[in-house]
Parts: sequence; structure tokens; C-alpha cells
Amino acid sequence: MSFNRFARLLAALSFTLAPLAATAQQAGGDAPVSTETPAAEADETQSLQSSDTALLRGLDKLTGATVEFEAPVGDDSAFERLRIKLDACQIRGAEHAAFLQIFDSARPEGLDMVFSGWMFASSPALSALDHPRYDVWLQSCKTS
Repeated sequence: MSFNRFARLLAALSFTLAPLAATAQQAGGDAPVSTETPAAEADETQSLQSSDTALLRGLDKLTGATVEFEAPVGDDSAFERLRIKLDACQIRGAEHAAFLQIFDSARPEGLDMVFSGWMFASSPALSALDHPRYDVWLQSCKTS
């Protein structure tokens, strides 16, 4: 497992466990802690909607230019020298999430994948593209 992937996994775990630790600390540390929160219960009742298009934003760190563009599920989209493949875009309540694969055309074939994973519109830094020149993040999943 690469260091970047391990760091992302650790960040995701700390993000989900932080509210539980705070609840345990407020309860005195030894009291049993309920893992079910009102937000988690509300999420279970909300249905999962699939979208066929994601609205993404790209930043060229060299020029400072930002561009909003759409990416359809199953097709390739382009931002500068990046090729973006959207595999899924889903909405549950207020959360929008997309599974993306991002390739850099300036790298040799076989080493050109620079990102593969879920991006969340509400937490773009949780699972972010780690590229020296470009940033790409999810704005939302479009509903028809």
C-alpha cells in the first residue's frame, strides 16, 4: 500500500471516528458510547440516487485558471492534459459522491493514472487528486 493511499485511508478513518471520540470524552470516557447518531439514522432513510453526469471543477495551479465542466458516466472527459473517467455519481440526501479515475497524458502509459477513488462534494480534501499542477474536485452530481 502506497503512503498516499495509506494517508487517505487514515484521514477517512479519523474523519468518521472523531465524533465518536468526542462523544465518549463528554460522557466521561468510561460510559458506553452509542455508534448510532441521528444523522446516521436519517441517512439510512434517505434513498440513494444515481446520476448520469457530474459537475467538476478544475484548477490549473500554474495559471490560476479554474474551469467548471461536466463529465458523463462511462465516458472520458478532458481538463487540460488530464483525462477523467467517471464510473459512478451518486446522491444521498445532501451528499454527492463520484468515483473517478484520472489519467495524466504527459506520463508514460502504465504510469499515467494519478487518481482512482471516490470524491465527495462536501469534503473535497478527504479524497483529493494529488497532482503537482492540477486540482480537480466534485461540485455535484446532476439530476435530470
